[in-house]
Amino acid sequence: MDLKLYKAARKGDAMFLDHTTREGDEQQHQEYLCSLTHQGNNIVHVAAKLGHKSFVDAALNKYTKLLHQENSRGDTPLHVAASAGHVGIVDLLIEYAAPETSQAGEVMTGSNVEEEGAVEPPMPILLWRMKNKENNTALHEAMKSKRKEVAVSLLNVDSQLAAFVNEAGESPLYLAAEAHLYKALRKIVNQTSFSIDGPFGRNPLHAAVLTNSPKCTRLLINARPDLIKLADSSGKTALHYVAEANSFKITRMLLMKDVTCAHVQDNDGNSPLHVAASLGGHRTVQAIIKHCPDSTEVLIKTGRNALHLAVSKNTILNVKRILKIPEMRELINGQDDEGNTPLHIATMYHHYMMVRQLIKTRCVDLSAKNKKGLTALDICELEWELSYGQVYLWRYLRRQKASRTRVFSQATRVLRATLTHPKADLKQVANTLSVVAALLATVTFAAAFTMPGGYNSSGAATLAKKLALLAFVFSDTYAMCCSMTAVFLLTTAMVGDPGFLLGAVSRSNCLLFHALNGAMVAFQTGVFAVLSPDSLFSAIVVCIMASSVPFLVIRLRVMSQSGPHSRRLMHRREPKITTEQEESKIEIVEE
Repeated sequence: MDLKLYKAARKGDAMFLDHTTREGDEQQHQEYLCSLTHQGNNIVHVAAKLGHKSFVDAALNKYTKLLHQENSRGDTPLHVAASAGHVGIVDLLIEYAAPETSQAGEVMTGSNVEEEGAVEPPMPILLWRMKNKENNTALHEAMKSKRKEVAVSLLNVDSQLAAFVNEAGESPLYLAAEAHLYKALRKIVNQTSFSIDGPFGRNPLHAAVLTNSPKCTRLLINARPDLIKLADSSGKTALHYVAEANSFKITRMLLMKDVTCAHVQDNDGNSPLHVAASLGGHRTVQAIIKHCPDSTEVLIKTGRNALHLAVSKNTILNVKRILKIPEMRELINGQDDEGNTPLHIATMYHHYMMVRQLIKTRCVDLSAKNKKGLTALDICELEWELSYGQVYLWRYLRRQKASRTRVFSQATRVLRATLTHPKADLKQVANTLSVVAALLATVTFAAAFTMPGGYNSSGAATLAKKLALLAFVFSDTYAMCCSMTAVFLLTTAMVGDPGFLLGAVSRSNCLLFHALNGAMVAFQTGVFAVLSPDSLFSAIVVCIMASSVPFLVIRLRVMSQSGPHSRRLMHRREPKITTEQEESKIEIVEE
């Protein structure tokens, strides 16, 4: 395309077209006007995109062939104007196209029509029905770009545009619902002929709920209530997607119109209640159960109920909320095809906090067995791992008087220590402990000769008569002794037999725990001795903050082992007892 002509189209300079008329003959002038850019756009494409209505009018007055020219994407100027949202230019283009297609009725394929031996030329395709390479009409482009005025204008010209489906399988009604174009949506559903197709087998109601549009949803279910139970290619209805989005308002709207949609299961066997329970939508769960109480009886292919899925795929907070619903609590002892209850599932995943929440309901049967004859405590003990969660879980189940099966009554009176796990590298643990113990011994040794408050002129400690300083000295000495003992014990054990190494590591771990506590007490008492004479409040605050460390460690350890990142829900295998595991058990004294 000539540079001057291109710039004129971008600026909307209609006077430039009058100037070019005076130069050359008519054929050369038309060829000049029809020149294209690299992407196949003519001057009307360029001007229509930028909204220069006067230039478009002047160009089409010169040469109307520009109206039907397609660019490299197959877009006519009408596609471009509709996508850009220039409703004035859209109306102008349709006005120019109307006289040329006044005899056209239905969309023609371009093939000749034979009647009584006579061959007639093909009827011209209506401009607003022309499709680009993606099979989009101008109406599709307007709706994809959310141009509601253009969409309504095109529907006023030709209501049958609502029956066209593009290459992606999207009908104008689907796109209108997806783009929240309420006026266009209402206009389409109020006519007799339109398509409800969408990609992947979805319908416009799927699009409305996926984009969380209550207004469009209400319009669609009132006009076409049959859409509620129509499923997509994965078997999901609109209520499935609402449950995924946890949209409480739309859930009630759909259920009030057709309560039976709560029973529809997708290709995986999940009902909307299963989806909501899996994703933690407790309000959606409550709404589904309120309108359809028997939806809790629906099971997935493996025989699991909604509470099974909530426990295996959800967070403790969401399960806590779900368990407040009476109908969900009734599922707490339900068994799947393998006989596992939700308590069995939570125990398999070593989810300590989830087990506690289930038992707190006082509805759990702690003696329930699956089809392998295993209770929850059996499952906890059968496959020991390097997991604090399993230790906490085992202790908690024992405190709650959880029962065992007779088959494992003798074998399960044991707790396999973490250090006896085959994957435990005792030498690496011993090396780490020895380094920490040596560092702690060095720190406590140095602290004893850096007395809080300093020394007087005679070389005695300034605060020697303070009880806090005496406590500092004793706790610091205790910490140093424990850490030094751990260092000597571990050094000796590194060249000893494996049994001695196991005992040394276990005892050194305990000694190091005492040493750390002693060091913490030494810090508190030392700071208190120095600050209390001048600022008692500051000294007390420091002591309180330092005293919170042990409790904080315990809390964080529980949270770490019970968090969703530690469960590995989808990749854990079913625990089973083996001969090697039986031989690796180490008996301990009953608590």
